Amino acid sequence: MGGFSIFSIPDYQRRLDVLSAITPFRPGMFVSANQDEILRLCDGQIEVAEDELKRWAERHSEDGRTEIRARVVGANPLKVKIVDVRDPEQEVIENNFRKRRGRV
Repeated sequence: MGGFSIFSIPDYQRRLDVLSAITPFRPGMFVSANQDEILRLCDGQIEVAEDELKRWAERHSEDGRTEIRARVVGANPLKVKIVDVRDPEQEVIENNFRKRRGRV
């Protein structure tokens, strides 16, 4: 029986997106290019891991409209800090609570 493998995705950026979706990225968390998970996603190549993680952080910049906001905070190896994580489901719950509270 075959199942889904993150390694079947050819694009590193998509692999990182999937990893960020299945791994609980939290505000204040650091992600480094030399972490086992990141290196494995980038076929064990630290140079590729640094380039791809930097591109991923730029796509998820602090002022962007993505669910995860991040910034590069270090080098050798490249390190990214997760600044904010927006959970769409939690936002719906909070909005519903505010609406109910306003009606009561």
